[in-house]
Amino acid sequence: MLLSTNPNFSHEKESLGRAHLIVNIITMTFNLCIYLFLLFYIFFPLHKDQSAYTQIGMASYYSNALEGNPTASGEAYDSKNYTAAHKSLPFGTIVNVMNLDNGKEVRVKINDRGPFSQNRIIDLSYAAAKTLEMTRKGLVEVRIVVIEPASGYSVADSVTIK
Repeated sequence: MLLSTNPNFSHEKESLGRAHLIVNIITMTFNLCIYLFLLFYIFFPLHKDQSAYTQIGMASYYSNALEGNPTASGEAYDSKNYTAAHKSLPFGTIVNVMNLDNGKEVRVKINDRGPFSQNRIIDLSYAAAKTLEMTRKGLVEVRIVVIEPASGYSVADSVTIK
């Protein structure tokens, strides 16, 4: 039997045992965290399988007279920004808008409520209307598709259209 001549051997052995214990506790805690995350992800997935929300209807655009006025989200209306008003989509939702007359498309951020006319589904900023080449007509038929739901929302709970 080999005995250590170091008088601190028992203290070294004890320290080494504590270090292993600490490493084991950290490893078990880490593994538990991974397990809980995976379990949580199974019951509450980050991205549920959803078909994109689509709506077809008439679009109009904002008057330049509204420049600088506050929108329902609190942002000032800027005709040069790609923004829009929708009746129910949460503020911050990104939608793709396609002019069904000419196939032109634009992405806009919802930052206002409206339109308040029953036969329209979206009001666009002047920049977005110009991209869609709808400024002469004023009203065009469009298809809107949610590209990116607002932070904290999913497509499923973003919209309830009757």
